[in-house]
Amino acid sequence: MGLLDGKIVLLSGVGIGSGIGTATMREVISQGGSPVITCYPAMFERVEEMAEGTHIFPCDFSQEDGIAGMCE
Repeated sequence: MGLLDGKIVLLSGVGIGSGIGTATMREVISQGGSPVITCYPAMFERVEEMAEGTHIFPCDFSQEDGIAGMCE
């Protein structure tokens, strides 16, 4: 059992270039959580490559309140 078992975790403003987002995503998964990544549509393909098995929601950040409603 992990700290985040069964929780949906919103990762917003993922540090794609720095690897911070990738490391955070992997830690969420290792703790039993399900990451949801928000990103600008222009970054979707790049995030998709790093986020195997992760739900990615391409959006602008004005939609973030709606996305946060999906999370715990």
